[in-house]
Amino acid sequence: TALTRGADVKTKGAEAMELGGKALAVRDEAYQSVNQINRQDVEALAKCVQKVDGSLKTLQEQAASARELRDAAEGLLTDADKSFLKVLEMKAEHVKKIEDEKKAKDDEAKQQKLAAEQKLKEEQNQAQVKKETDLVMTTKIDVQLLMKQYKYKDAVAQLKTAFAAFETKEGKAAAQLLVDQYTKLMELKAFLIQRMNADTFTFGLGWGGAARDVQGADENNVKGKDKVMPWSDVDPKQMIKFMDFYINHKNVKLRDQAEQSLGAALYCVENSGGSQVALRKAAEYAKKAVEVRPNLEEDVKRMLPQEVRDLL
Repeated sequence: TALTRGADVKTKGAEAMELGGKALAVRDEAYQSVNQINRQDVEALAKCVQKVDGSLKTLQEQAASARELRDAAEGLLTDADKSFLKVLEMKAEHVKKIEDEKKAKDDEAKQQKLAAEQKLKEEQNQAQVKKETDLVMTTKIDVQLLMKQYKYKDAVAQLKTAFAAFETKEGKAAAQLLVDQYTKLMELKAFLIQRMNADTFTFGLGWGGAARDVQGADENNVKGKDKVMPWSDVDPKQMIKFMDFYINHKNVKLRDQAEQSLGAALYCVENSGGSQVALRKAAEYAKKAVEVRPNLEEDVKRMLPQEVRDLL
């Protein structure tokens, strides 16, 4: 039995040794496999790393290129924006130029139209001025018979009717001047009638032995002692005789003397017929009017002709 056990033990020991050898062989084989696997993985990993490095480098290069492209694109966009703005500016300038040119043409056309209208208006006005000033002269001629008859009221009324529709400043001024002159003569006649009825003028009516005292008057006649003279028969010489006496009468206020002296000057001009004697007499009356009432100087200048003013 002991031998049997010893043999078993020997057998089992041999088997154990054999198993141990197999185990060592398997271990060695496993180490080899592991080593081989580690080397392959490392190589593969190295290759992957290398590939990744290459890809990374490529990506970096592409990124740099992309940045360059981006910068270039941004530059192009900036240039494009500038070009676009320039185009817009040029377009705006062009549009403004066209608008300015159109406005200039419109303004010029408007100015030409206004100038043409103004010229036409001036021509029409000048024609109207001539028409009205000519009417003043013709109306003055038309009332001469009334003026010779001392019918000053009727003459003034006819003038006002004839001039009522005047439009131009010049025409109205010419009309007003004539109306003012003849109104002064109307006032002069009214003054003389008043004074003739108030103060007797001894031998004032007529001349020489036929002269009679003036004892009164009305619109139609001058009344003397046993004699009546129609105003239409009063000639300039007789009228001056009346004016000299009554204007300078002691009972006449200085204001009235001045006002009626201007009327007397106008009478002399109206009836002078170009006589220098009559014009000098007109200047004499005008000088008295201004001496007594200096504020009448403007009326003297306005109402009396230059040939009389030159004698003052």
